[in-house]
Amino acid sequence: MSTINTPPPEDQELSGTLIDTVRSIQRGLGSLSSTFGLLGALAIIVGLVLLGLANELKMFGYAVLGLGVALLVIALIAARQRVVESVGGRRGRYSANTMLMSGVFIAIVAILNFVFFDNPTRVDVTSTKQFTLAPRTNNVLNDLDKSVKAIVFLDANDKAQQGPLDTIDNMLHEFDVRSDKFSYEIVDPQAEPTTARQYGVTAYGQVAFVGEEAGTVQIAIGALGRVVDQVGTLEFQTNRFLEQDFVTPLLAVTGVEVKSVYFLVGHGERNVTSLEISEGYSTAAAALTGENYVVNTLDLQTQILVPKSTGEEVGDKAEDEVSPSVIVIAGPTKDLLPEEADKLQDYMVLGGRMLMLVDPETPDSFREYLNTWGIDLGEGNIVEEEDYLRPDNRIPFITTHNPNIELSRGLGRTFFPGLAPITPVKDIPTVEVRGQQINRLFAEPLSITSSNSWLVEDAARVEPDKENDKRGPFFTGVRIQGLAPIGREIPDEPPPGGFPVVVVVGDSDFATNEHFTTASNGDLFLNAVNDLAGDVALINIRPKLAPRRELLATPSEFDVIRYTSWFMIPIILAIGGTFVWWKQR
Repeated sequence: MSTINTPPPEDQELSGTLIDTVRSIQRGLGSLSSTFGLLGALAIIVGLVLLGLANELKMFGYAVLGLGVALLVIALIAARQRVVESVGGRRGRYSANTMLMSGVFIAIVAILNFVFFDNPTRVDVTSTKQFTLAPRTNNVLNDLDKSVKAIVFLDANDKAQQGPLDTIDNMLHEFDVRSDKFSYEIVDPQAEPTTARQYGVTAYGQVAFVGEEAGTVQIAIGALGRVVDQVGTLEFQTNRFLEQDFVTPLLAVTGVEVKSVYFLVGHGERNVTSLEISEGYSTAAAALTGENYVVNTLDLQTQILVPKSTGEEVGDKAEDEVSPSVIVIAGPTKDLLPEEADKLQDYMVLGGRMLMLVDPETPDSFREYLNTWGIDLGEGNIVEEEDYLRPDNRIPFITTHNPNIELSRGLGRTFFPGLAPITPVKDIPTVEVRGQQINRLFAEPLSITSSNSWLVEDAARVEPDKENDKRGPFFTGVRIQGLAPIGREIPDEPPPGGFPVVVVVGDSDFATNEHFTTASNGDLFLNAVNDLAGDVALINIRPKLAPRRELLATPSEFDVIRYTSWFMIPIILAIGGTFVWWKQR
């Protein structure tokens, strides 16, 4: 039988030709799939880097990223058979499982990041808590009852301003999430000059705080720009005291009083503006400013003290009238005049607050003033034989403080270079109030020295005469609250802000620039001011302004460190070596 070969129809020939063409292209792509996959992955990485690091190349970054994704998809299509075989095999299933777990993990992290983005709760793991808002700041934000808006005048597209802008943005974001009454925005003063003029802004880096109800405006410095070359290039530096410089205008535009701390001058006291290491108090003043107190000086010869209840507003005052929330007398070396003492007592009787830091060389007039508050300041220095800051036994090292009062509860170690002993005056007369005899003054110690401490009157002598010198323990400081000082009449009605309070510490060196940031010395000083100003919520163990990494140890602790480093480590190594040798011999 003969077979007749009929030619295929034209459409079948065309179909076969197209299929063959696709298959040939597929084979060609299959041989290049690895190359396409590698190039695609590389392009994706380059695109992500450009998007993350080069803001001005963002469009190009998106293009490179898209090209990478396209190359990767082509590679997967071309090598689909191998991909299916790999995924279907045992190794593929393990790989798929690993990829699935990784994807789930990334999804969980992304969801948590989204959920917690606007959550103010965060964990600051730095030793100095430098990324944590101060308690006072949290209190101010929580208590906001009027709307406040902050306007940051910086250019988000300027590289030189990006660093300070990120820091300011982060700080104001923390403010924002803690109060629904606070909001902020970022404005380029060059792009919107009318807005800058409206709020009185004259330079990049300024931040306008606006009380939206009253329309009041306060300007704060967020960043400072300086010219760094001849062509006028600006370099910006973030304000070191950003948080406190933001809280002060926040209080001002909402009408909340900013409390003031006045340092007495005119009697050789410590200088709050001095940067001198061993004598100056500039670090203490900066720390008070950091807790949003206004720091000033008080000259009783030229200024008039107007008593005020802590935290309450006072009417309009003349230029020479001042109403301190707290008066600080730090290390006086010259006598207090009688009329000055009377002015201080007039202020104190009506609910005044005072912190006195005195030394062994304190003049007699200040000692007499302390007597009116039931305190006797001893003559001489404390020599400590048990707990002292090596190698000087005239620097008592205090490891335990009175846990019964807020001021000293939770304090860490403190030390006092040149401590004068404080002793309560005996036989303070009681007073009759509503038919009952009560104490005029009530004193509570902040801390005491050890029982092996001695009062040595000769400043040059470092060894106590145990036959003649007075033995401790001695008070390092006291907090006194009472109805009125000795010799003054008790007011008929209690002062609106409460009865007077005095805190006395037998040393002024502990709060100098040299020692303020060491141990808990600065905490003791600030806690005392917080307590006197009525800011009990601020009393805490706060971060140091400039922490010094020093090892502070008592003599017994020093001996433990020394002998364990000499003998313990070599002994452990010798035992370990002997054990290994015995097992392998």
